[in-house]
Amino acid sequence: PGEILRARGDIPEGVVAVRVAGKVVDFHTPIDETADFELVQASEPDGLRVIRHSSAHVMADAVQRLFPGTQVTIGPAIDDGFYYDFDRPTGPFSDEELRTIEAEMAKIVKGKSRFRREIVSRDEAIARFSAMGEKYKVEIIKGIPEDEELSFYVHGEKGQEWIDFCEGPHVPSTR
Repeated sequence: PGEILRARGDIPEGVVAVRVAGKVVDFHTPIDETADFELVQASEPDGLRVIRHSSAHVMADAVQRLFPGTQVTIGPAIDDGFYYDFDRPTGPFSDEELRTIEAEMAKIVKGKSRFRREIVSRDEAIARFSAMGEKYKVEIIKGIPEDEELSFYVHGEKGQEWIDFCEGPHVPSTR
């Protein structure tokens, strides 16, 4: 959808995703070029879910930058915000550390890094997360039916990319 909208020169301010046949997808998810789609505004409930989901990724990125060795499990959008479950070797975060995470998130947002979607094989997904020491992600991937498509979402600049196994959808950029 992003390519189609850019080709038209028409991505209105506040649009974070599109709805195709009732399903919300991001600008990165391939669709039939002839498909009808509706724009999803940030102000809509579906748009807010996309923003919250992307915010969870930004938070997990910030946590792993600040606290190496912390593992990420799941991190969805929820009705009143978003979260990620973390396995941190040194235990829970303090209030001061939470403020530090929030400040790091603000830096990531200012970076305006594009979210990118990658389709990967099951073996590649397991190998990449195994190499990263992300045992929970490996466990989740192994539990997904063999016939399901697997995707990664990546944001960040070379050398500071953050990646997660995720079906999306996500906003166009961290901004």
